This record gives sequence, C-alpha cells and structure tokens, in this order.
Amino acid sequence: MKRLITILFSVLIALTFVPSLASAAGMPTVISATVDYSQKTLTINGQNFGSAPVVTVDNMTFPTVSSSSNQIVANFPSGVPPSSFTPGTYSLALAFTRGTSAFSVDIGANGPQGPQGVQGPTGATGPAGATGPAGPAGPQGNQGPGGLAGPIGPAGPVGPAGAAGPAGATGGTGAQGPGGPQGPAGPPGAIGPAGPQGPAGGSNAGSITGTINMCVSGAASPTSALVYVPGHAFTGYSDPASGNFMLDTVTPGTYTVNFQQTSNAALTASVSPVTVSANTASNLGAIDFGVQSDASNCGACGVVCLSGQACVGGSCQGAGGAPNGTLCTSASACSSGFCVSGYCCNSACTTLGSACSFALTGQPNGICAPASAGVCNPSTCSGGCCSGGVCVAGTSNAACGSTGAACANCTGVGSGACNAGVCQ
Repeated sequence: MKRLITILFSVLIALTFVPSLASAAGMPTVISATVDYSQKTLTINGQNFGSAPVVTVDNMTFPTVSSSSNQIVANFPSGVPPSSFTPGTYSLALAFTRGTSAFSVDIGANGPQGPQGVQGPTGATGPAGATGPAGPAGPQGNQGPGGLAGPIGPAGPVGPAGAAGPAGATGGTGAQGPGGPQGPAGPPGAIGPAGPQGPAGGSNAGSITGTINMCVSGAASPTSALVYVPGHAFTGYSDPASGNFMLDTVTPGTYTVNFQQTSNAALTASVSPVTVSANTASNLGAIDFGVQSDASNCGACGVVCLSGQACVGGSCQGAGGAPNGTLCTSASACSSGFCVSGYCCNSACTTLGSACSFALTGQPNGICAPASAGVCNPSTCSGGCCSGGVCVAGTSNAACGSTGAACANCTGVGSGACNAGVCQ
C-alpha cells in the first residue's frame, strides 16, 4: 500500500488563504474526516459536495455508502479493515462531477479510543483445590413429614370358621334423625299384610314360618323384611328383633316364597318350592340375605370363600377344585378346601352335631347345617358322642347317656366303644 507523504501544498494554500473565495464560488471543501473503527467507515464532513463522489485514500478507492452536500460516508475496502493500516496520516482525495477536493485523515495514529469490546469466553475451569477441613456439625433439622403408607399386603389364607358366639343384647333405639328430602316415587308396593283371621270354621289351612337374617361381621343378625307369596294374598313381616315370621291361613299347595328387606328393597331372597299341608306349619328355617352371591358369606354367614373363588348359588367355586356338593374323599380335591360328610363343603363344619350332606341335614349337599333330629353317626358327632339319637358333648361315659340309649359313635370319648347304648 503506497503511503503519500507529500500533501498537496497548492490545494492547502488555496484552502488556507482563500476559503471565502472557494465557498463563494461553490467549490467542495472538506472540514473533517473521521474513522469509525467498529463500523469500518470513513465519515467526511464539509460543504459544497457534489454528486457521485469518488473517495480515495492513498489512491485506494473507498466505496461510497451515502452522500449529501455536507457529508459523505464511505466503507473501507473489502478485506482492508482499519486495523490493516499502519498508524499514521494519509492523503484523502474527493472527486465530483464538478470539482475535486483534498484533505488528510489519520488512521490508527491519533484516533479516539474505541468502545470496549465484548467480553471473551470464559476460560477453562482450573483444577479443584484441596478439600478443606470439615466444619462443625450443624444443628439437627426438623423431622420431615411421614412417608406414604405402604400398599396393603395380600390377604392371608382363610382360617377355619369359629363357633358362633351367643347373640348380644339388643341396643336401645336411637333418636330419630331428621327427615330427608322426599325421594322419587318408587314402584308399586307389594300386597299389604293379610287382615286379621276370621272366626274359626272348617278351614284346613296351613302356615309358613322361618327366620330372616342379614350377615353382619360374619354372623347372622335378625332383620325386618317383607314376606310374601307372589300372586297370592299371603303376606307378612318378620320381627326385626328376632327375625321370625309366620304366614298363616295358607291354602295347602306348593309355592314360591319371596323376601325383601324393609330398609333396602334391592336386597331380596327366595325359597322354592315350599309345600304347605293342611293344619301344618312348614318351617323354612333360617333365610340369610346375600348368601347366594357374597364371597364373604357364601351359603351361610361367616363362610368366606378362598382367594380367587366366587360365591355362585351359595357355593364357593373356582380355584381349580371341585365345587361344593361334589363327592370327595379329601379336602384337597375341593375348591373350598373342606371335605365333610363325603361332600365338598362350604365350611369346615366343625360345630358339634353339624354335617354337610342332604342325607344328614335335609339341606343340599355341600351346605353345612345342623343334623336332622334322630340322625347320629360319626360324621355328625365328631368330637362328641351319640345319645338318644342326638349328639351330645362329653369326655366321659356318664356324658354319653344311660343304658338303653341309642349310641352309634363314641369317638374321642372314653375307649371309643359303644356297649348297650353307653360309651365305654
């Protein structure tokens, strides 16, 4: 790059001594030339600048960015930034369509300090210093909140059914609560109870009796229920304290008896067929609500089906074993896990005098129930002995009855032998 040292003295002398003449004549005059190092531009201020200016510094053309009569802005040539110039004073020449002008410009020598550059990138992290000594232990923090409760573990195996305890005393009636809002109209009600019995005549009617229970905490609890025979005027209610009911003056015949809990109309049961004979009470025994499908009270209150089993028709079924009521020789063959009286049974049936077959109880095979009166054999008297056709508990001969009493089994009592109706 050629550096001009000699200044055009003739031009400078003209500008120095006859400025008013140049101005008056409209000659282009340069007043200042400034370098913008950040923008890489050269700004020239003056007067009487013409059109289409050509800017050269030391014979190097600077492309014009903008121009007016008093200011010209030109870029440094591409690839020749201000930093590439050796600091010093350079000759500046302007050429217009109607005249020229000359001036000098300092590049890199005496210009003002540029603005501070942007901060460079952060240097690499130095190596970690040595670990300082441990400080004293701080005070103990507050105890954090308790964790969430763990999931409930799987249910354990069902234990054998315990003996039914005595019924507790009936609690006092609580105060009546406020009446709730009236619900929507229900379906038509069942036929009302039968009217009082008329004077005795030549009737040969019979009656239907029994007890209505609900399963509460695995035990039978008396409840109030509507008892009726569909299509007939045989209707009544069970006593809420005892659960007992009786439909009297029932014409002899075969019927279906329905039950509907007073406080929950959706809770129903049914017994069929029920045969009524003249002047005879047909006792249906205990009817427990829900035992036909409740796996926690299947077939009877407190009978819990094994895990994975379902209660179908009052019988625990599933888990791969045979359903209740199936002939069996071992408990492992039954889905319920109980083989009693030669049938898969719905419970362990350990209560003295209980059995699990129709022949011994009159109930369906597979349902544990008290043995029928007069029936006495090893299946029904396990753990006791037989006296007078009924099972009695005892651990000595004296507890098994007297000479002449019927005695078919004395297992677990004395020697276990039966002689002349007496356990020996």
